[in-house]
Amino acid sequence: MTLMDDPPEGPHLYEVRAAVTAEEGETRVCHLDDQVRQLVLLRLPGSAVSGPCRCEALTTVDEDRWMEISGLSVTVTTKSSHDKVLLAWNANFNPTGMDYEAYFTVIRSSGAGLKNLGSEEQGMWSVASSSAGSSEYPASLFTDIPGAGTFTYTVHARSRRCGSLVEVPSVEVGPDGQISAVLLSSSRSADDSSNVMEMMTREMESARENA
Repeated sequence: MTLMDDPPEGPHLYEVRAAVTAEEGETRVCHLDDQVRQLVLLRLPGSAVSGPCRCEALTTVDEDRWMEISGLSVTVTTKSSHDKVLLAWNANFNPTGMDYEAYFTVIRSSGAGLKNLGSEEQGMWSVASSSAGSSEYPASLFTDIPGAGTFTYTVHARSRRCGSLVEVPSVEVGPDGQISAVLLSSSRSADDSSNVMEMMTREMESARENA
């Protein structure tokens, strides 16, 4: 899971918590083994981050075409053709039936048109009832090099007919989720976002020293 937060000034405590849901009267257990797990916090300069832009409402996806998810859209401006944009997004997925197959992607739009950053048919992330390894909480980190200009990145989803279904099943995306864009500038001016990676390195070194 990757999440961008925009807290107010002051100290903040971040904790990872888990919950298990089950039918009424039933007992379910979530067992975490003794493998190493990590929670990492990276502090970024506000000037380098666009977002987080949060999901505005539940979006019903009921067609086998890319449909925009309400609110999951962020705009960033790059100055150089070598600038990179780090995208972090997540959403929740709610099937309306037992059989489903859905795909998620990010589409970049600009004056030059639209660009699907995943594959045209299956995007970046798939959620399917037939898959034992499918996650109903799609999330992704992706680095783009769009060139110089202003670009809008929007999360899209599509549903697809599967199994014995004769029609495309309806699925719901939201109301949880967000998207953020971090500008990784190739320039080296002292007051822009070019020092993002250096700042992240200093933060991690400071955390190790204070541990």
